Amino acid sequence: MSGERVTFLPMAAGFSALLGHHRALLDDAARTGAMLEAVARLVRPGDVVADLGTGTGILAIAARRAGARRVFAVDIGAVVGLAAQLARDNGVEGVTWIRARAAEAHLPEPVDLLISECFGPLAFGGGMVDEVLRCRRWLAPGGRLCPSSIELWAAPISSDALHRAAPTFGDALGLDWSAARALIAHQPLNARIAPDDLLAPPARLLALDMAAARPERPRVGAATFTPEREGPLHGIAAWFSAELAPDLWLDTSPAAPATVWRQLYLPLSPHPPASPETPVSLEIAFEAQAPGHGPALRWQARIGDHTIERDTRLSFPHTLPGFGDVQS
Repeated sequence: MSGERVTFLPMAAGFSALLGHHRALLDDAARTGAMLEAVARLVRPGDVVADLGTGTGILAIAARRAGARRVFAVDIGAVVGLAAQLARDNGVEGVTWIRARAAEAHLPEPVDLLISECFGPLAFGGGMVDEVLRCRRWLAPGGRLCPSSIELWAAPISSDALHRAAPTFGDALGLDWSAARALIAHQPLNARIAPDDLLAPPARLLALDMAAARPERPRVGAATFTPEREGPLHGIAAWFSAELAPDLWLDTSPAAPATVWRQLYLPLSPHPPASPETPVSLEIAFEAQAPGHGPALRWQARIGDHTIERDTRLSFPHTLPGFGDVQS
């Protein structure tokens, strides 16, 4: 092994989430540092604080150390048991650890501050943002939220590197893989996108006020871009930013330090030519699905005579005509 780089991948055995998901979050200096800074700025002496989706409990512990009188730390996962043990091992008292779904958790007193690192893909993927909105019932009059607002941003991109790296089945084993390619055309890809890949300056698609928004509503955003150079339109880069405290933003853009979210690459095919003379318009929407499923993502791009529509609901095999031949 001398001179070789050693890489461990989490396995689907044992409690793999600890070495995978939770360790990745903790190791993200931009994400974790911003959230801890927000807690330090927002917690006032004597506050009652709720931490929704507490995970390993670092925000709940930080809130208590920042002067909160009492902290309720809520998580649906078994990891909350580890968080409770970490608090004991580090002499942190005054935190009530609750394993429950947010909708089923009832706190014994109102809270002054509700904090949650609630961001999935493009912030809204996964549905945790809606959980925070529903849990505003925990807030005392004048209670505050972290994050307080979320913005979605995008830009058209031209990148031969991304285009070549995008998954495809080619002609593997000499088979016709067109059905598989039809599914993956609707699949967003998580990638680190270089600022030089952007064809146009970023534009804000939508902004969500966490104090006023209603949960489980379709969230639709749109923007028009003017390319600054020529090139094939390979897709759309999209990302989010969130205001955690006044003048403190978590930025996941291509120009910002890398985070676990990176950016979302929304591929488009065919790849119409882009130029400064041909604006690109984009509409993106998060739409509710059946209970237990995160929101579906739909995007539509228009450039010249080309309109390309994609929908993550069409990335599943049951949408194929041949699925009716499957016996169950």
